[in-house]
Amino acid sequence: MKNNLYFRQQKEYRIMNVRLILLLFLFTFVTNEASTQTLRKSIKRKYFGTYEGQINGYKFDAGDKLVEVNPIPIQIEINSGYLTIQIGKLTTRGDFEVLFEADDYYVLDATMENQNVGERIVVYKKGKKISRDGLYPQPSTLLFQH
Repeated sequence: MKNNLYFRQQKEYRIMNVRLILLLFLFTFVTNEASTQTLRKSIKRKYFGTYEGQINGYKFDAGDKLVEVNPIPIQIEINSGYLTIQIGKLTTRGDFEVLFEADDYYVLDATMENQNVGERIVVYKKGKKISRDGLYPQPSTLLFQH
């Protein structure tokens, strides 16, 4: 009788293990598919184009003195999967992904060439404008579609 109970318990443990393995496999598959869908997300074509604005002048502490930076024009061109940022005469290009989509805006994270820190850009769905979060000490800038 004890042997029969022991074998029955072993059979139940095997069934539980198989179910647990199947559940883990299903969970892994679903989360992988969900993360792949997030990476494929892009903004609509109507938001592609060239946006122009100006980075306001600012001051920063350079150790022994206060340095004043004059206002400078900025241009951002958004295309399918990549964007180009031109600040004054300096131009950089990079890939972007949509981090978040809200009712009124998209948040883009851009990885630019020769730049260790990513760019954060908010594309507003109304008003043909975008906002670029400035890399310290630059202030944030509002740009309008050309």
